[in-house]
Amino acid sequence: RKGKTPLPWKLRFKIAVGVAEALNYLHNGCSRPVIHRDVKSSNILLSDDFEPQ
Repeated sequence: RKGKTPLPWKLRFKIAVGVAEALNYLHNGCSRPVIHRDVKSSNILLSDDFEPQ
């Protein structure tokens, strides 16, 4: 994207770990596994401090 500064790798890693934990919960933590089928970066909501929601 023009004019946008890319996120630092440390922050990208934090987001990736949060998403992985959420997927693990959906697959293994629920009584019935939830399969999303459309996980991609544009479908991940982030809070103001970049925590995946």
